[in-house]
Amino acid sequence: DRAVGLAEAHPQALRGRALCDLYEQRGGARAQAGLVGGAVEDIRRVIDAANRRGDRLKARDALIRLGMTYRRADDYARASACLTRALAECRAMQDERHAADTLYHLGTVAWSDGRNDEAIACHEEAVAICERLGLTDLVAVQAYHGRGEAHFNNLEPRAAIACYERSIELAR
Repeated sequence: DRAVGLAEAHPQALRGRALCDLYEQRGGARAQAGLVGGAVEDIRRVIDAANRRGDRLKARDALIRLGMTYRRADDYARASACLTRALAECRAMQDERHAADTLYHLGTVAWSDGRNDEAIACHEEAVAICERLGLTDLVAVQAYHGRGEAHFNNLEPRAAIACYERSIELAR
């Protein structure tokens, strides 16, 4: 807050995207602290600035952050809308790794909202992308874990356990 306050009071002191970067960092901190209103305001500023610059990657990443902020606030409709837009951007940019990550997040929103069939479908697609690309990083860990949660919630313990085991194996 202090850094943003100083930057706003002395706009000539910052160049380029420095103020936008401050809003991005403050928005992330606010989201983690549960200050949803402030987080949304900051993240929307980042999205608007990225769109004005034509920076699709930054806008997409901020949309994902905004979607997850809405999820933490149990606003599943807005979370789904943001993440669906981010997924469309991933697909338009042919960025399968980020598509898998976004599908994981969409799946967690669907799971949180009680739409378990949709959650399973999102996580299965994320896992399929991870397998096709040979991903073994955090994206793959999350994809398998999310798929396990959805199967567990669907009373499919064997499928859930297999996914959890794979997630743990990748995390190691």
